[in-house]
Amino acid sequence: MFSSDHKIADLVKLVHETRDYVNQRLEVGRFDLTAKLIALLSALCLGVVLLIIVAACLLFLSLSLVEVLDGVVRSRAAAYLIVGALYLLLALLCYVLRKPLIYDTMANFIGHLFLDGHPKEKEEEA
Repeated sequence: MFSSDHKIADLVKLVHETRDYVNQRLEVGRFDLTAKLIALLSALCLGVVLLIIVAACLLFLSLSLVEVLDGVVRSRAAAYLIVGALYLLLALLCYVLRKPLIYDTMANFIGHLFLDGHPKEKEEEA
C-alpha cells in the first residue's frame, strides 16, 4: 500500500510540474510575441517618420530644381512639367522594381523577426 501511495504522489507531482512548465512556456511565448510586435511597430513608426522627412526634402528639392530649370528653359510651366516627368519615371522605376525593393525586403524583415529563434537559443546551439 505504501508503494501505491508513493506512485500516486509522484504522479501528482509530475502533473503539477508539467502544468508549471506549460504555463512558463506560454508566458515566454507571450513575452516573445510582445517583443516582436514592439520591434515591428517601432520599425513601422520609424518608416512613417522617415517617409514624412523624405517627402518634405523632396518637396524642397523639387522646387529648387524647378527654379534651376526655369533659368535653363525660360518657362516655369515647362520646368514643372520636366520635374513631374522625372517623378513619373521614378514611380515607373519603383513599380518595375517593386518585388526586389519592397516585397522581398519586407518579407525578409518579417520572416527573420517572427521565424528566427531567440538569440539565447542560437548561442546555446553554437
